Amino acid sequence: MTVKEQNMKTRILYAAKKLFSEQGFDKTSVREICEVAGANIALVSYYYGGKEKLLKALFEHFVPINEIRDLLKDVEEPVEWLNILIQQIVKFKLNDVEMARLISHENALSTERVETYKLRTSSLWADLKEKLILGKEQGVFQYRDINITIVMIIGILLHNSVAMYNELIDDKNLSLNEHVKSVKLFVYQALGMEIEMEAI
Repeated sequence: MTVKEQNMKTRILYAAKKLFSEQGFDKTSVREICEVAGANIALVSYYYGGKEKLLKALFEHFVPINEIRDLLKDVEEPVEWLNILIQQIVKFKLNDVEMARLISHENALSTERVETYKLRTSSLWADLKEKLILGKEQGVFQYRDINITIVMIIGILLHNSVAMYNELIDDKNLSLNEHVKSVKLFVYQALGMEIEMEAI
């Protein structure tokens, strides 16, 4: 593939991410994607095999699951593991608002398309469950039910509807580090850990 072809392929990918995020997958046509990308309409099929596979390519290209798993693979201690997980997911959501919104939208609709995303993330959430159980066994985490706990933590990490409640947000210029610290503190306190903001 030439540099020109690769650039066009990438432009289609970014155009799809923007439009799917703003309008939703179903309301976005291949023609609209190609208009934004400045591409021939046939190129979506040529490069990606159609609109459905284009969405799959977005999940594979923009969701940094492999990078997060690489950071976590040698971490045994539950608190340190959770610390890295929270930091990386919050960072991803804040740095790629379009992709985070798209994932949130597809999850909310429980579409068949979201299975691609679930397949990429399922092993990460299985590892989270193991770390929560280990942390409780070690006396670090306190919770009543592992199933409710893991669902709530995943919900906190993945929920991306801040814009819906924008009028409630006093400080809209919270830095990435402060945002990460606030999420960590919330999760740690929910797990019954005695921890101060300054210690995070």
